[in-house]
Amino acid sequence: MAFQADQRVKAEVLTKLGTDQLFSLLRDQCSDIVMKTLGLIRNLLKDKQHIDTIMHHSGDQVISHFIFLSPCL
Repeated sequence: MAFQADQRVKAEVLTKLGTDQLFSLLRDQCSDIVMKTLGLIRNLLKDKQHIDTIMHHSGDQVISHFIFLSPCL
């Protein structure tokens, strides 16, 4: 669903879920949850405009989570 959503809906999904919750799902023990979460992130960041908007509002959290996760990847 997020793949076809407009930017307003994507921003609302990210706001409601929160970056902390979203990235905590990447550390889940269940590989299905991790894969679904990665798919959601991919869909939220579908094009440059969406990436720019999300990074403008949540860039610090996104970067800090990826720095934290990088040893695990």
